[in-house]
Amino acid sequence: MIVETIHVDIAGLYFRSVLLPLAGTQIPQHIHPYDHATYVGAGSVELRIDGIVAGRYQAGQALLVESGKLHEFISMEPMTRLCCVHHTESAIAAQKVEVESCLGV
Repeated sequence: MIVETIHVDIAGLYFRSVLLPLAGTQIPQHIHPYDHATYVGAGSVELRIDGIVAGRYQAGQALLVESGKLHEFISMEPMTRLCCVHHTESAIAAQKVEVESCLGV
């Protein structure tokens, strides 16, 4: 079970806060067409990029996920809190491209 809170466009930044209540909880592999930072607010997490362990991060640490990288997170302890941050404009532009692609524009 993942508990998620999303805040959009606060000072031009998009924040996605995710609570992983159990150790071993996975945020499945996904990809973004923009760079973003992830801050570990509580607990610890393993980051995998393209299926390979890229590092383990503890509360208080931030990490960069580069544009176009397939990535996933796995909580290493209960009550792990992550916050992903990127420019709001990046997400809006990415959504526009996705919609246009689906519409054949």
